[in-house]
Amino acid sequence: MKQFTLSSKRSRLLVIGITLLTILDTNLLSFNNPKNLFGFSLQVEAQTTDRNVDAKLFIEGAREKYQQGNYKGALSDCNEAIRLSPNYANAYNCRGNARSKLGDRRGSLSDYNEAIRLDPKYAFAFRNRGLAKFNLGDYQGALSDYNKAIFLNPKYTEAYTGRGSSRSNLGDKYGAISDYTEAIRISPKEIDAYILRGIEKSTLGDSYGAIADYSAVIALNPQDASTYSLRAGEKFIIGDKRGAIIDFTEAIRFNPKDENAYVSRGIAKSFLEDNNGAISDYTEAIRINPNQAPTFSQRGNARYSIGDKYGAISDYTESIRINPNQDLAFYQRGNARSSIGDKAGAIADFTEAIRLKPKYAESVYLSRGLAKVALGYIKDAIADWDKAVLIEPKYAEAYYARGLAKFNQGDRQGAFYDWSESVKLFELRGATKELEIVLQSLENLARYYKLQEDIKNLELVLKLLNQIK
Repeated sequence: MKQFTLSSKRSRLLVIGITLLTILDTNLLSFNNPKNLFGFSLQVEAQTTDRNVDAKLFIEGAREKYQQGNYKGALSDCNEAIRLSPNYANAYNCRGNARSKLGDRRGSLSDYNEAIRLDPKYAFAFRNRGLAKFNLGDYQGALSDYNKAIFLNPKYTEAYTGRGSSRSNLGDKYGAISDYTEAIRISPKEIDAYILRGIEKSTLGDSYGAIADYSAVIALNPQDASTYSLRAGEKFIIGDKRGAIIDFTEAIRFNPKDENAYVSRGIAKSFLEDNNGAISDYTEAIRINPNQAPTFSQRGNARYSIGDKYGAISDYTESIRINPNQDLAFYQRGNARSSIGDKAGAIADFTEAIRLKPKYAESVYLSRGLAKVALGYIKDAIADWDKAVLIEPKYAEAYYARGLAKFNQGDRQGAFYDWSESVKLFELRGATKELEIVLQSLENLARYYKLQEDIKNLELVLKLLNQIK
């Protein structure tokens, strides 16, 4: 039996999902640019008391500590600035930034509220509060704040990218692209806007547009590993597997510890039937992170493809150990066990896969039925194929297998019905090789009826055969 592997569609989804994980790790929508987070309130800056001057010095110190990643130190300086000048809007904005980095999202929201109360024209505070709301899942509230920030400062690039992300999460994909485009118009070197627009285009199925945006990012920053991975994912989707491999290789060159790039490159290599190369990539990904169950399953698939059935079973077993709730891993191991003659072990794995996901188990029922036939459990196999076609009424392979079992059980009319159904379904799919196999079975049935001198049924079979030919 041919080992189950990921379908082309499922593999495309897996690759783009992995590459999106890579880019999301860069935390685009976060407090990464102090220059555009600590913008000063003009209203308060006009005040020149000694205490305000001292408070400003603490804010400058907080900004430096923030840039260095010392968020607790930044928080301490902001607290001191507020103690010295309780009505200093900048200090509350500063503290909100530090609190956000320390995981206190609601505390940061409270600080931005106070900054805005003290200075209702403080565009930076509106933008930062929008981001805080976004991170709390309040996309509509975030949108409102970004609108206000843009009203106060129509050239505020980060407000446009923030509003674009809010629009995206509210379902307005084209509005999001419009905002990212405006951010790029204002700041043609705004890398985040290109990346976010590329991701948005990808979700709308515009892979070529996404590739153009990611290419723009790479031109601006040729060592951006995560963007190479994103572009590779889009190249994979449009069928350029070799181009995808080149980009994943670049991503790995600039970030040798990126396990996701190794996994994705391995998948692309598998599609080009370079299973040994794929195994090498999966092995490196496992070395970097030995706790990812899907990577073991992928390596198991590649090992199966080169004939290493026992190595494949070992990998599926490890995948299941890490995550015992994977119906696919049980199904894959079941197929591998079946291929080495361990039908009982295969049936046990198929049964567990069905238990984990009974509503989408038509392929598992087919495989379990085949294993049962090998052990002589014909009626049980037919029952499995009954369930397979109940779940998926267009499952041609299940009809054919059930027809074969019925034929061997002496139910010739039942076999003819099932094979007739499989013929229709294989024809719809344009599956010529499968049709040839059904044709041979129908010819055997015709010979049987001829020997039995059953003219009526013979004519029915010959009529179907003529239609196929």
